[in-house]
Amino acid sequence: MASWPLVVERRRSAQDRRKNIVQLTTEGRDCLHCAERARHEMERRFLAPFGEEGASSLLRSLRVLVADPPVTA
Repeated sequence: MASWPLVVERRRSAQDRRKNIVQLTTEGRDCLHCAERARHEMERRFLAPFGEEGASSLLRSLRVLVADPPVTA
């Protein structure tokens, strides 16, 4: 069975013992950075055929759709 790196840690809140605080470990931050680099590279490769201006236009349009989705009846 493969061993997974410990990417988050959980501890009780010092102020309120009913609460748990979950945060990334050093390994978790490294994993997140690696995933972000991979995502950025794949996004760059996916958008390359559009050219810089076309890719920027597409991303702006997608952000508008996500921020303000159309109302459906």
